[in-house]
Amino acid sequence: MTPFGIDLGTTNSCIAYVDESGRPVVVKNALGEETTPSAVYFERAGHAVIGSAARNSALLAPHLVVQSIKRQMGRPDAEYTFHGERFTPEKISALLLRRLAVDAERQTAGPVRDVVITVPAYFGVAEREATRRAGRIAGLNVVDLLDEPVAAALSRLRRQPVPGVRHLLVYDLGGGTFDTTVIEASGQDIRVVCTDGDLRLGGTDWDERIIAFLTAAFTEQTGLDPTADEHFMQEVRITAEQLKKELSSTVSRHRNLRFAGAVARVELSRQRLEELTADLLDRTMEITARTVEKARAAGVDRIDEVLLVGGMTKMPVIAERLEELLGLRPHRHERDLAVARGAALFALTRQARTAGGRSDGGAEEVADRLGITAAEGDALVARRVAGVLPPGHRDEDRRPQGSAGDDRSAAGAKLHPPSAPGGHPAADQHRSDHHRHRSGQPARGRDRDLGTEESGQLDRTGRQHPGGLRPASRLAPGAAEGHSPPARDLHGRDRSADRARQRTDVGQGDAVRAADRRHGRRRRGGRPRVRGRYRTTL
Repeated sequence: MTPFGIDLGTTNSCIAYVDESGRPVVVKNALGEETTPSAVYFERAGHAVIGSAARNSALLAPHLVVQSIKRQMGRPDAEYTFHGERFTPEKISALLLRRLAVDAERQTAGPVRDVVITVPAYFGVAEREATRRAGRIAGLNVVDLLDEPVAAALSRLRRQPVPGVRHLLVYDLGGGTFDTTVIEASGQDIRVVCTDGDLRLGGTDWDERIIAFLTAAFTEQTGLDPTADEHFMQEVRITAEQLKKELSSTVSRHRNLRFAGAVARVELSRQRLEELTADLLDRTMEITARTVEKARAAGVDRIDEVLLVGGMTKMPVIAERLEELLGLRPHRHERDLAVARGAALFALTRQARTAGGRSDGGAEEVADRLGITAAEGDALVARRVAGVLPPGHRDEDRRPQGSAGDDRSAAGAKLHPPSAPGGHPAADQHRSDHHRHRSGQPARGRDRDLGTEESGQLDRTGRQHPGGLRPASRLAPGAAEGHSPPARDLHGRDRSADRARQRTDVGQGDAVRAADRRHGRRRRGGRPRVRGRYRTTL
């Protein structure tokens, strides 16, 4: 069965697999697009529209459309209500995942079951667990989670292998999150040296600045304040995103804004956009500089290459600022598709390693698919991908089940997150700030007993896998848990047999109090009632 890699993005998502010629191929959706907007329109009870049509529907029914749901993953207080049914971020993400799987099944004429889903390197434990749950709700077997920078590096190194030891800095600025990661590539092995980032910084913040500029310009010209009109604001939001994209290749654009019979012609130049968002870009550069310093403290004496990932990096000023900061011209490598392709490559080798544990065919299959020698296939299957502990996992008192009371694992390596150079707590404080409830108290997860996945992530099995831990917070590859529990429908039936149908079960997951400030409604307790399954269309 062909494994797939999924880039579940804030703004756009895509799915890829490795074809018979060894190429990682991004699957086009039913509209012929390589990426699908991460938007869900709850048109009516039991039916949701996914993608471009959903995003466009926000003009007419903004209260029924959810976008940027990735920013809400792992938040227990986020909840949406549509047509009398309640949805967590995991359930909404499951609709996106199911849509991607259906498109892949249509193109490949085969089932989509085993997947690797990518996550921002700076996602913490709660966000990663939520991503896994979304996959299970969608009827998928999430064999692993993979950091987006690592996936991008895998794609880059597949296309252009590098000799010896190389250090890559991956600058990943997407629609909703930002992180920078220093990766060491040595032969087939990849090690994450350090990572830093901000889960609340991304292209959406650039959009907000443009929206504020456009509405202020409209008010100045007409004397009207349209900000209370939901329809107008949704139009302006779409216009802002278009302007942002167009100004990556042009120096100035005009738009006509209409409201209550008044029309304002507004011009936005690239220079003005850079001025409006200078502080946002400065934040990314500060984080990048901090990441480089952490890498230097970890023994990395040089950065050999800067890799740009994410649609936002198409803005020329980003490459210019990075070149000023690091003295290296950034490498532009399939910024929208590299993550999904790298995840597909990882999924294939992950599957081959599992098969290799049962027979001698795993490495041979990879070698045949990728058009490489058997020896190279063996080396690829033996590839080591080691990462740092996710942020938010700060706890000396969290230890693998069965470990000794001195908060060390059976392998003798202490569990702790990477710290800032010189033991400075600023970076770690920045991490913990993203994992708090609205009450302001540190988030209390149910993740005290944690194991390690092969890619260096954590899981909730409560077991430490055989690979153990590496010193300096680097997780060595262990034998990952082979399969996630099968997703089940409201009656407890295994849904795997239904995976080819264009429907998504949204009846799993826990309900919590409080509602999302834009789309939800407050309820006083109770559990969600989901009436059957949701059919999704593009």
